[in-house]
Amino acid sequence: MNDKWYNIQNNAEVLDIDIHDEIGLYGVDAASFIGEIKSQEAKSIRLSLNSYGGNVFDGIAIYNYLKNSDADVEVNVVGIAASSASIIAMAGDVINMPEDAFLMFHKPGVQRVGDADELRKEADLLDQIRNQLVNIYKKKTGKDEEDLIAMLNEETWLNGSDAAEMGFVDQVTNQKVAAMGKGWEKHFASLPEALAENKLDIDDVNTKTEFERYLRHAGLSRKDAKTPASKKIDIQRDAETIAADQQKADISALTNLLLKNR
Repeated sequence: MNDKWYNIQNNAEVLDIDIHDEIGLYGVDAASFIGEIKSQEAKSIRLSLNSYGGNVFDGIAIYNYLKNSDADVEVNVVGIAASSASIIAMAGDVINMPEDAFLMFHKPGVQRVGDADELRKEADLLDQIRNQLVNIYKKKTGKDEEDLIAMLNEETWLNGSDAAEMGFVDQVTNQKVAAMGKGWEKHFASLPEALAENKLDIDDVNTKTEFERYLRHAGLSRKDAKTPASKKIDIQRDAETIAADQQKADISALTNLLLKNR
C-alpha cells in the first residue's frame, strides 16, 4: 500500500520516522506502524510530528509501544502535535519543540447514533479514555489530574515556551515552523492566532495535487477530492489562455458545487 500517514527511513544507527498526516488514515492502523518499527530493530528513534491527530486508540497504542521500547526516542514537534499526536509526543525520552509550534489537548469525542443506554455506555467509555490521556500527560509533567482535565475540557493550545514551562517538552528550539499547520482549522473548535492567520486559501492552489488538498480541507472525502484530479482538470495559471482571476473563480465555483452535491 502506497498511501500511509507515516514514513520510516533507516539512517545508519537512527530510525527516522515522520508522522505528518492524520493518524490511522488510509486504513493503516497502529499495528502496521508498530510492525514496521519492530522489523528495523532500531536502537535510536527520531520521530518528527506534524499532525492534527486522528484515531485515539492508535495514538495510545503507539505511545505505549514507543514508551516501553528499548530504543532511545527523540521527538521533534515540527508544526502541530494535536489530539492523539500529542499523546504520541509524550513517548519521547527527549521532546524538542520550536517556539512557534503547538501542542493541543482536548477531551475525546465520538460521532454515534443510538438509544439512551447505548449513548450512556459511549459516554462512560469516553471518560475512561480521557482518564488514560490524563495519566499519560501526568507521567510527563507531574501536573495534577484536575488541572489536566481542565486543559482537555477547554481544548488547550501551547506554544513552545508554554509547553516547556508546563513540563510537556524538554527543549525549545529556534526552528520556524508555524505555517506547517496550514489548512487544518476545520479539525478544531478554535485556533491560536498564529495558525488562524495561515488558513489554506484558494490563492495557494496552483496544481491538481494542491486542488485535491484544498478540497479535502474544505470537507470532501479523499475519494471525492480525487475525482476532479482523475478527470485531469488543469487548474494551473496560464496567461495565454485564461486570466488568473477567472481561474480562481472557476475553482471556487467547482468547489462549492462539489460540497453542495456530496
